[in-house]
Amino acid sequence: TTLESLICRGGRVGYTDNHRTIGEGKMLSYSLNQMGVAMRRIISLLSTLISLALLLNLTACAHLLDKSQDQEKARIYMQLAADQFSQKEYSKASDAINQALKYNPDYPAAYNHLGIIYMETKRYAKSEESFKKALQLQPNFPEVLNNLGVLLNRQERYKEAIPYFEKALANESYST
Repeated sequence: TTLESLICRGGRVGYTDNHRTIGEGKMLSYSLNQMGVAMRRIISLLSTLISLALLLNLTACAHLLDKSQDQEKARIYMQLAADQFSQKEYSKASDAINQALKYNPDYPAAYNHLGIIYMETKRYAKSEESFKKALQLQPNFPEVLNNLGVLLNRQERYKEAIPYFEKALANESYST
C-alpha cells in the first residue's frame, strides 16, 4: 500500500490508506518505516551527488594545475627566447617562442616577440601576421600596436602605420 495522506481530526493524527483509517500506532510505525527507507535513499543520492561534485571539482583543479604548469613552461621559453634574441640568435629565439606557443597558444606576448624576430629578419608578411594575431588575442596591446606601426613604417606604408601609433600612444599603460 502507498501512503496517501495524513489526517488530523480533533487533535488526533491518523493515517489514511485507500480511504480506510488505520489506528495511530500503525500509522506511526508504518510512516517511520517508510520515512526511514526514503531517508536512506535520499542520503544515498546526496552522497552520490556530493561524490560526483567533488570528482568534477578535482578534475577542474587538475586541469587548472596543468594549465598553470603549461603557462609557466611557456613563460620560461619566452625568457629563453629573449636571451637568444638579445644575442641575435634569431632562429633559436624563434624556436623557443614556438615552443612557448605549444604550451600556451593564446599568448599575445609570444606572437609579439615572434613578429619582432620576423621584422628583424625582414620577413615582413610573417611579422605582420604575428602582430595581428597578438592583437586578435589582446586588441589594445600597446607594444604590439607600436611594433605593427614600426613594421608598416619600415615598409613605407606610412598612412597605415599612423593609426597604430596613435592607438599605442592613447593607451595610458604604454610607456614610450
